Amino acid sequence: MKENKTRKAMENSTGQWLLTIISTLGGWKLVEYLLNRKELKRKALADAIAVETDSLLKRYATMEKEMEKLKTKVDELYKMVHQLENEKLDLMKQNMELQIALKESQLNECRRPDDECLKRLDEHEICLAKKLLGGVYDKDNRLSKKPDQGQHS
Repeated sequence: MKENKTRKAMENSTGQWLLTIISTLGGWKLVEYLLNRKELKRKALADAIAVETDSLLKRYATMEKEMEKLKTKVDELYKMVHQLENEKLDLMKQNMELQIALKESQLNECRRPDDECLKRLDEHEICLAKKLLGGVYDKDNRLSKKPDQGQHS
């Protein structure tokens, strides 16, 4: 029984000794720190991540604004390209219509020195027919090399 009392006395003094050390090192704050150190580490890590994420979000927002500007510019360029393509198609259509009209006029052109032929033509075409008869144009619809004799009064 004597050993038991001694042990309790030691435990009691050890407990007091431990409380004394804790109180000198910061008391309850030290105990609180020791119990909550994992939570404190998580809070510190969360704060660090929040700072890094904030800068990344700002950079993302600026990049998004630049991307929107580029999208609008690309849209404008596409509109311009489509407009130019439509103009090109219109010009090609006009060119083809003019080529067809030229071919038709070449096929319908009368080159016979027949009075009947001259009767069915209007005055402008009669003038052309007279020039053909006079040798101003050759058989390939080009101006001949000999000068126009024309009528002199």
